[in-house]
Amino acid sequence: MHSCSGGIAMTNGQIVQWQCDKCGEDIAGSEGYLSVDMPAVNLAERARQEREIHPGTPAMGGLGLTPETTGQPQKVQWRVHHSACDPDTASMSYSIVVEDIATLPRVLAWTLHFMDTKNWIRHTDWTSFIRARTGVDLRQERT
Repeated sequence: MHSCSGGIAMTNGQIVQWQCDKCGEDIAGSEGYLSVDMPAVNLAERARQEREIHPGTPAMGGLGLTPETTGQPQKVQWRVHHSACDPDTASMSYSIVVEDIATLPRVLAWTLHFMDTKNWIRHTDWTSFIRARTGVDLRQERT
């Protein structure tokens, strides 16, 4: 088994074993999920719209969206938790049960689903989250 930093381990390059962000333990089957805070994603989308309507003005500064050097709001972070470890069970999150994203082909399928149907995905750290968790990054392979 090859273990990658960032809470995921890969076996034979296909099976992924997600690890809880809180306790660090492996998550089996339906005992946990990947999630992203949808109210925060909606705020990021409103900030983008505000920048388009009023270019050159601070975007939704009072909402905690700090512009980065690119002028874009921070990406909303994906998290991985056991159901029992989730510190924010009352949040309005988009969630994926671990057993539904337990192989690299399923990670790809979810990524394609997001790209095809979820415009809000651009306001999240999905790509950097998946790169960090899987260790898969074509940018490094090209150099």
